[in-house]
Amino acid sequence: MNFKQLVPTYRTRYAHIRQTLRRALAEERVPRMLNIGAGEGDYDPMLLAFCEHLDSCDINEEDIEFAMELNRGRSNLTYSV
Repeated sequence: MNFKQLVPTYRTRYAHIRQTLRRALAEERVPRMLNIGAGEGDYDPMLLAFCEHLDSCDINEEDIEFAMELNRGRSNLTYSV
């Protein structure tokens, strides 16, 4: 388990983003979404529920490598530094 998941502020942020997207998009999925500052890719599976394809990027190469491993096998997800 990722340590950030144990921190209440992480859970609050995660829930807020998910709730905001649910309200904004209702049951609709957008064709493409961009996640800037993806970090270790923790939010990417949740974001994929709201889009057909997710482009996720971060300036930290090690974080992107971790995210790629964490979310391996998701063909509708692209990572870049």
